[in-house]
Amino acid sequence: MKIHAYDKTITNIFNSEVKYIIPRFQREYSWTKDEVSEFWSDIIENIEEEQSGSYLNKEYFIGSLVLVEENEYKYQIVDGQQRMTTITIFFSAIIEQFKQYNKGGLAQGLYRYVEGSDLNAEKFFKLVNENPKPFFHKSIQNFDKEEINPDTKEEHRLQLAYDFFSNSLKDLRKGFNKEEDYIKYLIAIRDQLLGLKTIFISVNNIDEAYTIFETLNSKGISLTTTDLIKNDIFKVLNYEHPVDDARAKWKDIQNNTKSNRKDVSINTFIRHYWLSKYEFITQGRLYKAYKKLQINEPTKMKEFLDNLLEESNIYHQISFPNITDWKQQEEKRIFSSLEALNTFKVTQPKTLLLSLFAQRKKGIVTLTQLKNAIKLIENFHFIFTAIASERASGVESKYSTLARKIRNAKNKTEINEVIVELYNYLNSKAPSYDRFEKGFLQLKFTNNYTSDKKLIQYIFKRFEENLHTTDELTVGNISIEHIVPQSNKELSVGIIGNLLPIDKKLNEIADRKELKEKIEIFSQSKLLLVQNFILANQAKENWIQKDIIVRTKELASTAYYDVFKLDISNNSRNQLKV
Repeated sequence: MKIHAYDKTITNIFNSEVKYIIPRFQREYSWTKDEVSEFWSDIIENIEEEQSGSYLNKEYFIGSLVLVEENEYKYQIVDGQQRMTTITIFFSAIIEQFKQYNKGGLAQGLYRYVEGSDLNAEKFFKLVNENPKPFFHKSIQNFDKEEINPDTKEEHRLQLAYDFFSNSLKDLRKGFNKEEDYIKYLIAIRDQLLGLKTIFISVNNIDEAYTIFETLNSKGISLTTTDLIKNDIFKVLNYEHPVDDARAKWKDIQNNTKSNRKDVSINTFIRHYWLSKYEFITQGRLYKAYKKLQINEPTKMKEFLDNLLEESNIYHQISFPNITDWKQQEEKRIFSSLEALNTFKVTQPKTLLLSLFAQRKKGIVTLTQLKNAIKLIENFHFIFTAIASERASGVESKYSTLARKIRNAKNKTEINEVIVELYNYLNSKAPSYDRFEKGFLQLKFTNNYTSDKKLIQYIFKRFEENLHTTDELTVGNISIEHIVPQSNKELSVGIIGNLLPIDKKLNEIADRKELKEKIEIFSQSKLLLVQNFILANQAKENWIQKDIIVRTKELASTAYYDVFKLDISNNSRNQLKV
């Protein structure tokens, strides 16, 4: 490997006819306000005002840049794209300030570090990012910027960085009485940026670049497993004409897995996919395991990418359940189960669900088997995770094993055998009733404590569905009525034994009325759970602490032994070993 290394400043780098390209395999711009703010502070703190009123720019080293030299006028950036992008954004914000104060000469002077021209006088941007164009070019790099709303997460981060620098520069103006003093300070900031020092490292070909890319990761540079796998995919599928299929498909995978939730990301998807299809492995060891597949052929890599995209569609369906995906009445139970698992905030089952849904698409898993398995998983995680808060030691590993058995199953009989194994395993892991009851008694909902509200609504919905003999009922959003009003500070008014699911209008009418009056109002409800409450308590004059505790324990017992009982259909159960 032939490596060249030079000391350079930002002036040396951008003051030339060279174009720097951030290739498509590189990570997106990922700096948040924290990194941008820290960079701003580093620049400002290294500008020292002298007694004469002039400014002294201190030397500052920003680390090394690693690039691939295509020719003397074009380099691909391997490491350093975050810093070079941020510096370009900073330049653009300063240029706008110069323009605002009618300093066209200063603006044009700095702009030549953003846009250059070749020997034929054809203009080009010094930094070309192949991913977020045209947003980056039009909204940030152009001398006369266009207002374009950011669309992707990367574009939002680029806009955030630009806005931060722009607003920070405007705030500085308040500290100067004279405009000329502010301009003088802007020039000092410009000079500080241009004087930043770096080690400019170049290699000769893209294969060496990928090697460096991976080596940097092993030395502690925070490249994720996903970055490295994307890197490898783009290396093998390196064609871009007539269509860059690899990039388009990768973008679809990103869109399927993007979320503001911590439990859903492209990183978690790829790990769950791997656990579901290949082996149980930690995040840290995943890339090495991937490399063992040795996918070096374009045909095989395309097949791998296509499968990844197909499974990301399933992952989206699992992570963001939508009722429109389940149009048939017999499918709506699946939607409810997926919603419940999201309410519980559990991620481990996704490994198993990926396999079940993939095999369902192939016709190997029947609808009944899918409903059986997913309801079993739902009931288990309600008892185990949502209520008992047990530690999920070993569960993810078991799900991985079962997921791979489902993928290897050749017929419905073999699928049934896996479901029976799942049933036996979950029953062995289920907490005792005492542990469950203890957690159930801790559920609470008041206007001042709403953390358990969705879970309590879910519990009442499942109770109501359990009282009906068919699947025709769909229980919509329900309000929660406090039998003893929340204004009572002496009783445990928030726990579930003092709560009833009720229509919002009836809830408003009942408000703070006495028990007898409330029961009369409740009689208008069509919910069987409410009607059963009325039958059991219509003779009572008051609802006291003992009633609340007794009903809470009764609900807990019914939940554990009936509503959320770990069970499977008779067809599957017949295969259980006696």
